[in-house]
Amino acid sequence: MPQDTSGWAFSGTPISPLLRQFLPEEITKNETSFACYQFRLDDNTIGLITRVPSVYDATSINLSAYHKNSKKITFEAELSETFGDAGDVMSKSTILYRNAAKKWEAILEYYESHEELEEDTNTQSNTYTAYYQYRWNQQKFDTIGFDSSKLAPLFTNMSK
Repeated sequence: MPQDTSGWAFSGTPISPLLRQFLPEEITKNETSFACYQFRLDDNTIGLITRVPSVYDATSINLSAYHKNSKKITFEAELSETFGDAGDVMSKSTILYRNAAKKWEAILEYYESHEELEEDTNTQSNTYTAYYQYRWNQQKFDTIGFDSSKLAPLFTNMSK
């Protein structure tokens, strides 16, 4: 049974059949994809934020880049997702922002944890956290940094 998402910041509205033809099949293969926001990435490109199907429900937040000149979506990336099942947890969060030069950048925080129950009932937990920084280059977001020691405090400060 789908979750009640009416209070979510990314609840969105169902994507109409007319708009589905422009989006990749992964986003439109079932009826639980939602249009959330659009914004200008550059003079030729519209960023489309959608909430799309994931493992159990439509909880993945994606960014697609629609290029007005070619009338095509040439880039898509998952911005946010949280998943948990049987001791495994994965969380992905992204902050999109404009830098001092008014260019779009993003910082992504990726976290995963795996718990393994040992035979003697001890639980061993393995966790991993990484940060990545991206910049829009008028076609896609390119990686410009992955030094977690510098990006983690920046992400934490920006997410307050």
